Amino acid sequence: MSRKTEKILAWIANGLSALFLIIMALSLVLFSIPETRQQISDVMKQQGQQLSMDQITFQLGAVVVGVLFSTVFGIIATLLLKKKRVLSGILMIAVAVVGFVTSNYIAAILWLIAGIMLLSKKDPKRPQYSGEDDALSQGSLNREQSFDPEREMQQRKEKDSYIY
Repeated sequence: MSRKTEKILAWIANGLSALFLIIMALSLVLFSIPETRQQISDVMKQQGQQLSMDQITFQLGAVVVGVLFSTVFGIIATLLLKKKRVLSGILMIAVAVVGFVTSNYIAAILWLIAGIMLLSKKDPKRPQYSGEDDALSQGSLNREQSFDPEREMQQRKEKDSYIY
């Protein structure tokens, strides 16, 4: 079964999450520069905020770790999409939850949609024949290929006198 839609949604979500990860990592690097820390601290004092710079840096680091986790597992889920649809769907839904927690909303929504689609669409069942069943299936295939509706109707008429 073609899972093109799920694949596209997942790769868009992975790309957006990677972009968000890069932005958050750069923000974390900027917070380590003393001049930037001082400017942000001054602005926060003017606004009456009670958070220290260490608390902000810790929270930003936690967001970076969460986004890194969701991006890596989102890519793994996308790569498993073709082979293990249920596992991939569950991973994408779990990654979507982490994405919501880390404020990666757009990617989280896309992962959630793709995960639900993976769990709701089922693979088509293919009959598997083995041993004696192969001979029977080949016989039924031959009957289907040589199907003649007029002859079958004639046979039914001969068997059942109530068919005209």
